[in-house]
Amino acid sequence: MHILSFSEASASFTGVTLELRPTSQFQRRAAPPSVKLRHMMGQVSGLYRSLAQILLLAFALEVFALLSPFLLQWIIDPVIVGADWDLLTTLVLEFFLLLLMQQAVNAIRAWALMHIGSTLHVQWYANVFASAGTAGAIL
Repeated sequence: MHILSFSEASASFTGVTLELRPTSQFQRRAAPPSVKLRHMMGQVSGLYRSLAQILLLAFALEVFALLSPFLLQWIIDPVIVGADWDLLTTLVLEFFLLLLMQQAVNAIRAWALMHIGSTLHVQWYANVFASAGTAGAIL
């Protein structure tokens, strides 16, 4: 065993070391059973249905976003070239209704996201505390 002086040790080491040795009273114990994250979260009711609704609403918003540029094309090509002001009025009203529908779908999607977030939050907390109670742990 090589013993270092304080200056030799100071030049080589910058942190704290800790040496642990078992005493004669040390006894090995079996590791406690591990708890899986999936088990703690448990069964979440309505998750897939809510995700399907949100994806459907997001798809509808994408369709609205793809239809919006057609207003400019339909106004320039037939309306301005042909001076058809009745068609312009019809197109403006249709796209105003499209804008209202887009805002309604966006509001419904925001509400659905808020609802699924709060539902998941409550269910996951309940499942975590239920699994902690069955495992005998205190959170």
